[in-house]
Amino acid sequence: MDKAAQVLKKTGVDVSRTKLDIALDKQTFFSIDNTEKAFIIFLESLDRPLQGLHFVLEATGGYEKKFARFLLSQSIAVSIVNPKRVRDFAKALGRLAKNDKIDAQLIRAYADVADLFLLERKSQADERLKSLILRRKQLLKHQAVEKQYLETSTDKDVILSIQDFLGTLPEQIASLDKTIQTLMEADDRCRARKQLVVAVDGIGERTASTLLVHLPELGQLSHKQISALVGVAPFCNDSGERKGKKMIWGGP
Repeated sequence: MDKAAQVLKKTGVDVSRTKLDIALDKQTFFSIDNTEKAFIIFLESLDRPLQGLHFVLEATGGYEKKFARFLLSQSIAVSIVNPKRVRDFAKALGRLAKNDKIDAQLIRAYADVADLFLLERKSQADERLKSLILRRKQLLKHQAVEKQYLETSTDKDVILSIQDFLGTLPEQIASLDKTIQTLMEADDRCRARKQLVVAVDGIGERTASTLLVHLPELGQLSHKQISALVGVAPFCNDSGERKGKKMIWGGP
């Protein structure tokens, strides 16, 4: 666990598209809109030092990012946790009931015992890079799907439509690649981290940019911690005299 995270008071946040359910402690609960205006009103209403709080959000398809970015902009500690870990924690405690308030309290309780890493505020370049790389991934996925359609389509107009669409993708992908590389070269921190990654045999520019965006912990954690984070570290499966086969598990 991040040493700074150990001394902060954990606050559980259950996230949905439209609202946040926040368990500040065992007795104090808030439900607010998932909007920046509501975030501001919520923080202004608190009667305790904000820098003493550590907000722990459950990953919810990206809907948690708005609040996480807002908290970071206010220099408030924040972590995002895997919902499966929270569900498994609840099952281990025998807590089967479920509603938004209960979920927020479970996240808070889980945060008290879990290994958490504090998020760092992303630079504007990091935010742009993540959006561009995500868009590139989307286009490549569309390209693969359309090629499959093309192989099985028999209607002339459908075939022409698919071919027209596929014809526009290479230029769009190339344009994104160029913008991504330009951004990485223009940002000193991105450029320095990229140079470290591409120094590894077999890793090129595209792989490096993807790794740096999706694994911002690179350079901060050990190789063993990174392996566990991405879900490729082998874990023991022993009990008593039985020596089980080591297995890998999904990351956090």
